[in-house]
Amino acid sequence: MEKMPNVAIVIAVCKNSANTMGIRFEEHTRSHWVADWAFKIKASSASKEGYDRTRIVGTFHFSESFPGCPYCGSSNFVQCSCGTLLCYNLGNKQFRCTKCGMTGYVSDDSVTSLDVKHDA
Repeated sequence: MEKMPNVAIVIAVCKNSANTMGIRFEEHTRSHWVADWAFKIKASSASKEGYDRTRIVGTFHFSESFPGCPYCGSSNFVQCSCGTLLCYNLGNKQFRCTKCGMTGYVSDDSVTSLDVKHDA
């Protein structure tokens, strides 16, 4: 019997439209998560599914086939200090969080956990 993959959906927000998306992460090896899909979802639906309470720990990468943000096409993501994961343009070191309004700078630090909690 084939083992089912460990999959988690993490909620993110488009930097341009502030619309909610789900990002599908699959655990390829222990604590190594790879994002391979992103899809549009209403915040209320994401909350009903429990996606707004996802916590995954480890290292994170995006597969070569990852389609990027389903709203604007950006394939880079940053996590605001408020916890919101949002897309951003590579090369732009500054971002503005569309959830909390804070402005921040993209660091070269790796994200080691995604504990994404949002109010619908």
